[in-house]
Amino acid sequence: MEKQRSDVISSIRGCLISTKGKIPLRQLEKDYRTLIGERIPYQKVGFKSLTDFIDSVPTLVLSEQNGELYVDAKINSKSAHISEMVCKQKTGKNKVFRNSVPPPRFSSLPPRNWRPKYVQKNTSYQTTSRPKAVSHNQFVDRSSYSAPSVPSKIVIPESSSFGKTVKKTDLSNRLLPKPESTSSAQNNYTNRHAPAQNGTSKKDNHEVSNHNSNTNRVLRRVEFNIPSSSQNESTSTSARAQSQTKPEINSTPNGFTSTRMNICQKMSEINLDRDSGNSSPISEFGQHIANGGNTSPLKMAGAFSPNIALVDRIIAPKVTVQPTSTGNPMTDLRNFAEFHKMGEVESTSKRVKTKQNHFWSSKIKIGKHTYASYPEEFADAASAEKHCAKEALKDLESKYGRRKSLLLSGQKEILERIPPMLEKHNNGIWVWQLQEDYTDKYNEQLPSDWLKIIDSSPGIQVEKFQSSYIIKHCRPEDILQKGGMRGTFMHISNVSVPSNTVQLSADGSVQGEVTCVMAANEVWCRQCNTEESNQHIEAMGRMELYYARNHASLKPDNITKNCYYAAEYEGTWFRVRVLETNETEVMCFLIDFGEEIAIPRKNIYQLKREFATSQAQAFVCRLIGLEVLYEFSLNSEILHDMLLYKQVQLELAPDTAVENDLCLPVYMYDVDGKSINEQLITLLTIESATPAISKDGVATQVYVSNIESNGDVYVQVHSHGFDVLLNRLEELEAEVRANPPTHLVSPVTKAYSNGVTFLAQYKTDRHWYRIQVIDWSPKEDLAQIYFLDYGNTDVINVNEEIMYPLHKLDDVLNQYPPQAVRVRMDLETIPDDFVDLATKAMPNDQPVLIRLTGKEEDNLPLAEFFRRDPDGGLFCVNMSISMEAKLKKENQSPRKKLHIDGTNVPSGGKLSCPALPEMGTYMMVHVPFAVNPYNFFVQPFESQDKLNKMMEKLQERYKDVVYSPLQIDQIIPGNIYASKFDDGHWYRTTAIKVINSGSISVFYCDFGYYSTLTVQQLIPLDVEFMELPYQALKAKHGGIKPKQSKWTMDDCDYFKQLVEKKTFYSVLLSKEKDELYDSDFVLSLMLVDTSSTEDKLITKELIDKGVAVKG
Repeated sequence: MEKQRSDVISSIRGCLISTKGKIPLRQLEKDYRTLIGERIPYQKVGFKSLTDFIDSVPTLVLSEQNGELYVDAKINSKSAHISEMVCKQKTGKNKVFRNSVPPPRFSSLPPRNWRPKYVQKNTSYQTTSRPKAVSHNQFVDRSSYSAPSVPSKIVIPESSSFGKTVKKTDLSNRLLPKPESTSSAQNNYTNRHAPAQNGTSKKDNHEVSNHNSNTNRVLRRVEFNIPSSSQNESTSTSARAQSQTKPEINSTPNGFTSTRMNICQKMSEINLDRDSGNSSPISEFGQHIANGGNTSPLKMAGAFSPNIALVDRIIAPKVTVQPTSTGNPMTDLRNFAEFHKMGEVESTSKRVKTKQNHFWSSKIKIGKHTYASYPEEFADAASAEKHCAKEALKDLESKYGRRKSLLLSGQKEILERIPPMLEKHNNGIWVWQLQEDYTDKYNEQLPSDWLKIIDSSPGIQVEKFQSSYIIKHCRPEDILQKGGMRGTFMHISNVSVPSNTVQLSADGSVQGEVTCVMAANEVWCRQCNTEESNQHIEAMGRMELYYARNHASLKPDNITKNCYYAAEYEGTWFRVRVLETNETEVMCFLIDFGEEIAIPRKNIYQLKREFATSQAQAFVCRLIGLEVLYEFSLNSEILHDMLLYKQVQLELAPDTAVENDLCLPVYMYDVDGKSINEQLITLLTIESATPAISKDGVATQVYVSNIESNGDVYVQVHSHGFDVLLNRLEELEAEVRANPPTHLVSPVTKAYSNGVTFLAQYKTDRHWYRIQVIDWSPKEDLAQIYFLDYGNTDVINVNEEIMYPLHKLDDVLNQYPPQAVRVRMDLETIPDDFVDLATKAMPNDQPVLIRLTGKEEDNLPLAEFFRRDPDGGLFCVNMSISMEAKLKKENQSPRKKLHIDGTNVPSGGKLSCPALPEMGTYMMVHVPFAVNPYNFFVQPFESQDKLNKMMEKLQERYKDVVYSPLQIDQIIPGNIYASKFDDGHWYRTTAIKVINSGSISVFYCDFGYYSTLTVQQLIPLDVEFMELPYQALKAKHGGIKPKQSKWTMDDCDYFKQLVEKKTFYSVLLSKEKDELYDSDFVLSLMLVDTSSTEDKLITKELIDKGVAVKG
């Protein structure tokens, strides 16, 4: 659907850009149908009305004027110069297009800290749609960087430096485990809502991380509040409240504070590998304090005398000892479930019968967790249950771990640590996952009332969802509405993956690897050689092994948009976020690579928490200095080949950031320090100069540069690269004129000229152009040259002309592709005067629309051309040329030649008159239309069948016609055309008088109705529809006259009701000349109604009604 929507928008813009300003909405609908052959399919792309669809397109503007809707196109970099030219167009003199804007200057040796010469700070560019859809709100850590900030968030800092070059690897290999990094991170958080300092605006939402706050962390008052069965929540909360009212301990070292420092040091050293889970981590310290400090084997920092007031502040916690292993998997599993309060362990075993043998399988259910021994087979139930219990215990220990009895975090630490953790989860996080992540990160437990503590923070929102809680960091603009933000969590995943943190080094740079390339303003990277990235690679290695063995038991109950999952793609496992789903596939965003891939639903699995702890690795950036090339770089092959999977150095460019910028503005360097931005300016400009004409039926706006007599048409696409090419040619021409490089001139020979591009002068206008030699005379003195950018040819004497090898003058200019694209106009036959007709229809200074329709046998594209007439209507040039050639051929034939004075045209035009009976005889007629007794039309009843058959064929023949190929000078009074009436049917129509292209008097010659049409509404009529004579005969009722001086409105209404759409017998009284139209006659008839048992004379009916009298 998105592809169809894009094609529709492109076609609409094609209709709009070539106009002088906005056009009515109805005109746009007509032009679109002319161009594409169907109405604008707004319903197929998901909209209820055309106005809703146009409103949804950022590059289209809908406005109302005098009660009518108008549509206009916003100008982008591709169409700016085209629209400007269209606005300045004047009929008559042709112009040569040359852009006066100076081209960018290219340096062959970029400096290490390259900057664009023309800094485009105020450049307006349209971001790609993908970052909006897949962005995971990346962060920037500037803890070591003091340069001006960018509009992005700053969180936990980590060290980062530009390491050694890593060899290019494929997507699968880059997930293999690597050696663990030994670098560490110092973590802290500063309230992001605090007043801005150091001149930083609050508007930018910037913060500076502080590395020194952990000095106070060791001196904090430790509060033990580990909940147990004998300890209720209200008691512990009350105890904490009382302790908080006591004075703080100062920072002077003493025995007690030294002891506490040892406690903290000891707790930070404890890990799962060293601790069995059976001992209390503070037992020796608690005993030391209880004994007055005399039994401790530890050395104190200074003399220590126990202080009872201080000792009272430390309460030995009641520790629940974790069960030890018994060697029986089922017993250990039950003890584990009881310790973690997971509920009863339900175990069932069953015997399975197969064709070959019998085996046992076991199934264990613990709360929400279910495990099975399948596909393993066992000879007895006990073995199956034992194996299943082992697997269940192994999985549960990896999820819940053998938690040690840890210190409880205090209120200050909770309020400091949790907000930055939450800020990385856009849509919120489940409480259970946050608790697990917190314990893993800080090696401390949260107290039982931690939710109440964190909910007191103005930047945190806690909401109950189903049977648990979701917690989320509030945006600054939502803080005042806290408590009223129900339903703001969107889709909450079973697990949430932290957002990416871009970590800047001291010089504001980042080492990364490019993982996905969409455009110059959408380059996805991942950081390399940081502690976090190395840990992530190790975690992904474990993930590969885990899911290879256990994926069968991890099928999700449902797949929800915006939620996180594990996905298997081409033999490799990835972390993904779901973008869209259907019955068979899931559109996934690979959060660690930036790719967007469709993956079968069967390959989507639950993402385990232990593999969701590392942040999303991919972040998106845009290249500075390439703003004008953003649109052209979409799906660029050069950009893709130059960047993908390459190691790069990124340097932040904060001074170029714009509001709501989803992409980091960067300068990018390769591992040798060369500026990638600068290299790409040249390469992408050349690539953007490659003329691109859509091959999928979508119209492209072009300029015609040359027309050949065989039907070949050369067109140019005026892109950004085309403009740069022309500007550089102008500069080069000025340089050559001012200082001719005669040292570059050498004899041009047949052997030397093959494939060489020259700069040569055109004899007609004396300007210099790019040319190639395509043919030689036998003596090799004359050569036929081809103008690469215009498509025309010329013959020159090579001994008399100066030709500079372009690669010696300007090698970059030499690399530009030819700008003239050769197509063939799609015509049945090429008229002899094709060049004149096509040049008249398509002036080279006015844009036309081209649509490819197929290919010739020689693989040359066939094309239809469309252009606007002076009144703004869109017409098909192909049909116009065909019709004009056909009319000329018909007019040159004496047999068909008919000269009719436009002021004296019969209503039947060139059609013959129906056969009439003799005077005084009967004639059966049908009345299709009536005005009054002196003005109505009749059709000969005897030819009604022929008329009906002709009308059926006419509808079938013209049902798919949507535009007219005719121009105003092709409308000839007296000619018969086809036109569609308001009822949607096609009728034969006589052109009576041409006033202008928007007003042509016509007559519907078979049904007796005059009207006014535009030239776009008249379609050439095929010869086979000219055989039947015109059927509408003018008539008046004889033998009567109006009772009043003239027929009144009531008289007219009564007569219409009496005769219209009915069949009568009539007597032909006379044949008179029409007073209004000299070329027409009027039949005087007496109508008789024979439809009832008694015949009725219409004369008598009119007289009896008082409408008429005998006359």
